[in-house]
Amino acid sequence: MPRITTLALPAILAAAAVGAVPASAAPQQQNGWHNSRDARVHYASFGQASDLRRDIARLDYNIDRALARHKISWREARGLKRDVDQLQRQMMRAQRGGLTRYEARAIEARITRLDRELRFEMADNNRRPNKRDRMARAW
Repeated sequence: MPRITTLALPAILAAAAVGAVPASAAPQQQNGWHNSRDARVHYASFGQASDLRRDIARLDYNIDRALARHKISWREARGLKRDVDQLQRQMMRAQRGGLTRYEARAIEARITRLDRELRFEMADNNRRPNKRDRMARAW
């Protein structure tokens, strides 16, 4: 009987140790997000990615059109075009691994901000006073 105890006891302890390993090897959580490979990542749909590309192209076209119609100065256009180019590069980088919903929302917010900035630049009349303001100062 002592021989069975000397053989069985280490085997039981080893089995208990092996059973405890998966619990310690479980994916760890940080800030509520799993770091495991099988965690789900929600991707944007193909239609949403094409809509974002279309919106970026439309923004680029609107900048060119505003410059041609003398609604914005070439300096304003250059700055806006630079921002659109950075946005296009961001979109290309995001699409390499698949566009996530978070990336799509970030790009959409940036498009909205640039569109708002273009409208502001168009409304300021290249920082020249309009005719009504000049007439008011003359009085």
